[in-house]
Amino acid sequence: MKESSIRSYVRHQHRMTPGQARALETWWPVYGLKVEAGFIEFSGELILEIGFGMGQSLLSKAALHPEKNFIGVEVHRPGIGALLSLAAKQRLTNIRVYNDDINNVLKQCIKNETFSKIEIFFPDPWPKNRHRKRRLIQPEFIHLLHQKLKPAAQLHLATDCEDYARQMLIILENNPGFINCAGKGRYLPHRNGRATTKFEQRALSLGRPIRDLLFEKVVNFGGADEIVF
Repeated sequence: MKESSIRSYVRHQHRMTPGQARALETWWPVYGLKVEAGFIEFSGELILEIGFGMGQSLLSKAALHPEKNFIGVEVHRPGIGALLSLAAKQRLTNIRVYNDDINNVLKQCIKNETFSKIEIFFPDPWPKNRHRKRRLIQPEFIHLLHQKLKPAAQLHLATDCEDYARQMLIILENNPGFINCAGKGRYLPHRNGRATTKFEQRALSLGRPIRDLLFEKVVNFGGADEIVF
């Protein structure tokens, strides 16, 4: 497999519940977006969550901030079905969802300087050494996120994998287009409004510390978009 074709995820064939399947069929035409449709246009503030799992965090934010717009990207259909079911029950109108690779979405659907915030919570840690090249947080990907963020917009990451947290910190601090909101070499000392999910509760019950990282896009930085990796 060529390096450029490496994916940061595996499409696990988890079975959807009947309710998730019904929600996906019924509500995808309302909430779903397709990469083939090309670049999107949104008015107002737009926030992106990458890999929203079962959608707890995304739903919480959308319900709390009806004045903002949210896009979620997820490859696992059971999670999308769960989110659409609850979004419909809560009559939320400020969520849209992609079921696709985030690289495809960013490159084919999102114009530069679009998002006021991007969130990536608990991406797959790929703990085995031979698999770490599959981790989502890599210099090239952070460069792509930098392009899609507005000036002074924020990138919020969280993980329960200590090794991955250190990797995230090093990669982001080595990108001159970002500044660490917690101070150089430090993790964020609080959750920054992030909702607690069942996955996180399980990690905490197993004694794994949670690391949050918050970085801000540097305003008027002239060189980040010219970085070559």
